[in-house]
Amino acid sequence: MVIANVSLALSVDNAVDGARLAERTAERYGGFVAGSNVRDSDNGREASVTLRVPAARLSEALSDLRGIGRKVTDESRTTQDVTEEYTDVDSNIRNLRATETQIFALIEKATRVEEILALQRELTSIRGQIERLEGRKRVLENRSDFATIAMKLVEPITATRSDGWSPLETATQALAALGRFAERFGTLLIWLLVFFPIYGPVIAAAWWVARRRRAAATPPPAAA
Repeated sequence: MVIANVSLALSVDNAVDGARLAERTAERYGGFVAGSNVRDSDNGREASVTLRVPAARLSEALSDLRGIGRKVTDESRTTQDVTEEYTDVDSNIRNLRATETQIFALIEKATRVEEILALQRELTSIRGQIERLEGRKRVLENRSDFATIAMKLVEPITATRSDGWSPLETATQALAALGRFAERFGTLLIWLLVFFPIYGPVIAAAWWVARRRRAAATPPPAAA
C-alpha cells in the first residue's frame, strides 16, 4: 500500500477559472475536492486547491491538470509505503477480536460479581483499542486508494506602462529622490557630530599649525 502526494504549481491566465477547471478534472476521474482558497498577493492572484483522485488514475489526472496552465512552474511527488504498518494494524485487530471472544466466553462462565466486573472492564479496554486500530486502518486505506494533489495556480500581475511624460509621476520620483538624499545627508551629519570629539582637536591643531606657518612666512612690514 503506497500513499502518493503531489505538489503542482502552474502559471495561469485566470486563477479562479483554473481552479474550477481543476475541480471538474478531479471529479471526472472519480475524485473530489478536499479544499480550495483564492487570495490576492503581491505576485498576483493565487488559487490553492487540494484534490483527491484515485491512485490508479493519478498519471492521467496529472496530465490533464498540467494543461490548465500556461506553464508548470514547480512539480514534485512523494510516496510512502505503508504496507508494513497496514499489515501490523490488521494483525492487531484480529488478535484483539480473538481476545474479545475469549472474554465473552469467560463472562458467560463467571459466577462472582467481582469477576464479571473485572472482565467487563477488560472488554471495554479491548473494544477501545479495536476502534482506534480500525480508524487507523480506514485512514491508511483511504490515503492509499486516493492520491493527494496540492495545486497552486498563480495569475501574474501584468504591469501597465503608460506612454508619454507624466508630470505627476515625475514629481513623485523627484520627491522620492529628495527624501533619499535628505536621509543620507542627515545620516552623514549625525556621524560627523558623534565622532567630532575625535577628529575635532586634530582639525583644530592642523589649522593652528597652518596659521603659524603662514604668519612666520609673511615678512614684517618695512619700517618707515
